[in-house]
Amino acid sequence: MKPWAMRAVCGVSLAAFAAAAVAYARLVPPWEYPDENHHVERALFEADGHEWPPLYGPGESGAIRCAFYPPLYYTVASRLVRPSPGARPSDFVKYRPDGTRQFSVQNSADPVYVRMTEDLARLRWLGIVLGLVTAAATAWTVRSAMPDWPSAPPLAILLLASIPQVPFMAAGANPEGLANACCALAVALIADGWRIERWSGWRVGAIGALLGAAVLSKTLALFWIPLLPVLMVCRPVPRSWRRVARETLLAELLLGLVIAPWIAWTALDQGDLLARRCAMAASGPDWQPPPFGVRTLAVAVARLGATGWASIGYFAVYGRVWMFATAAALFGAVLAGLLAVWRAGGIARGWLVLGGWICLANLGLVLAYNMQVWSPQGRYLFLSLAPAVMLVLLAASRMRLGRRTVMSVLGVGLLLFEHLVFLAGHVGPAYGR
Repeated sequence: MKPWAMRAVCGVSLAAFAAAAVAYARLVPPWEYPDENHHVERALFEADGHEWPPLYGPGESGAIRCAFYPPLYYTVASRLVRPSPGARPSDFVKYRPDGTRQFSVQNSADPVYVRMTEDLARLRWLGIVLGLVTAAATAWTVRSAMPDWPSAPPLAILLLASIPQVPFMAAGANPEGLANACCALAVALIADGWRIERWSGWRVGAIGALLGAAVLSKTLALFWIPLLPVLMVCRPVPRSWRRVARETLLAELLLGLVIAPWIAWTALDQGDLLARRCAMAASGPDWQPPPFGVRTLAVAVARLGATGWASIGYFAVYGRVWMFATAAALFGAVLAGLLAVWRAGGIARGWLVLGGWICLANLGLVLAYNMQVWSPQGRYLFLSLAPAVMLVLLAASRMRLGRRTVMSVLGVGLLLFEHLVFLAGHVGPAYGR
């Protein structure tokens, strides 16, 4: 495939991703995304000229529900919303569960409320743009890993577009989109230089800054701090240990400089390092961590898988059983293909090491988090979307060229079909659209 044709096909794939995200943004009513009202509330708080809201304390600032989240997304979002002194979404949006809806709206014709919904629409568009960045960075990662498979990058984008939860979360007002985009870009830079012996200063610095921005958007991205040195050591190239140490220290230094203000503020000013106790308190005064054990871990993994595939809105508008069966079959086929990759050795094993370490580190921290704050949401695993998609296509690459292309196109086509069925036949009717 010629370069211009590749770019054209990738553009069509990105358009498919954007169409799916826009469809969710149109079908899901305002405020029905997980914690969407709280995210907008904090963005409005900063737009009104306030500093970061205190983790604890009385009054208006103490009522900011997402005060324990890192600040980068809200700093960006506050530039896209208009100040509304003294007004919050909670003045109009009330918790009144009714079927699949979480909230009911009062005084929807009020000009202040109308302005807030317009601000929400802008934040949803921001999420769609960040989702497209994540998809493009994923295609870049796959191209670096499989340069001999020209159709792999557009297939990677289509694979992301075909998983209902991915474009759904991309179309919401939430900090996950910014964290996912930063992680995906960092992974793309790592993959692009995976087989290069000497990394330039700009590459190392960009990786450190992007990962710092990811942590400053989503605390669960902290797994990158211990993981980065491991990846530096695992690169399949002749290396000078002194140079590896220098590159690692530079990347970690820049990552640390980016997140240092947030860590210092939570630890020194608020007395709660990384707002851990505040996040646990948000679960309610009677919350107790689940008992640690095999059964708890198994339930957490099962729920992460289910909600990572399709869990729409507050009340989890799940997909059909046959959709989850398709996902389970795909997962089994991917594991078999990756086992074949490991046994074959060679260059492909190095890419398996890269993707495997990132996905396992992300999963490990999410499971550890759920032993403290029970919230097994599959979207927390989207910090490793790019390496996960790379592993799926790496497994498919074990087939002969013609066969793997045909099977991949058929597989993605099936996923896109069930995705459209899910949108038109399930999500739309669930919200009365």
